[in-house]
Amino acid sequence: DVFREKTAIIHADQRFSYPEFAERAYRLANGLKGLGVKKGDRIAALLPNIPPMLEANFGAPIIGAVLVPINTRLKGEEIAYILDHSGATVLIVDTELATQIAPVLSRLETVQTIINVEDAPGGVRLPGLDYEAFLAASSPKAPDWAITDEDETISINYTSGTTGRPKGVMYTHRGAYLNALGELLETKMTSDSVYLWT
Repeated sequence: DVFREKTAIIHADQRFSYPEFAERAYRLANGLKGLGVKKGDRIAALLPNIPPMLEANFGAPIIGAVLVPINTRLKGEEIAYILDHSGATVLIVDTELATQIAPVLSRLETVQTIINVEDAPGGVRLPGLDYEAFLAASSPKAPDWAITDEDETISINYTSGTTGRPKGVMYTHRGAYLNALGELLETKMTSDSVYLWT
């Protein structure tokens, strides 16, 4: 609302303003609702540092869904374990990373819908939807805010599993908010800062 013309995201030759970024996050949220995703459902993301990952960080929590970001360096067995253990019903996956999950796809127990993101040509499409088409078919209007308690879960982040099976760590909306404020204070960011997201 304040910085409507400022650039929110730069990725390769793409640039999104804050209103454009918000609209894409709203389209993702509304599309997920259209799939039947409800408050508390898990949405997994196997994505590198690309705009759809940022959009998932906002689109899923808006409707009260829980984001499960997956480490892109894990092997298929570990990814499958995380998907089943978290109870993820939707998997948003970059086509460049699809080869990691393709061998175990038929064994997944909870994933009902796969959404393919094609950031660069040459990847593998899994059976499912196309991300950009999915957004285009969804409403750009802000959905109703589903969070009623700041201690509700916003994401489940899994450890790398170096000493056994990966372990899920639940983060709350309050924790994410306080962490964001802490980052601003620690890095001394201002409204003129440009941040490299890694």
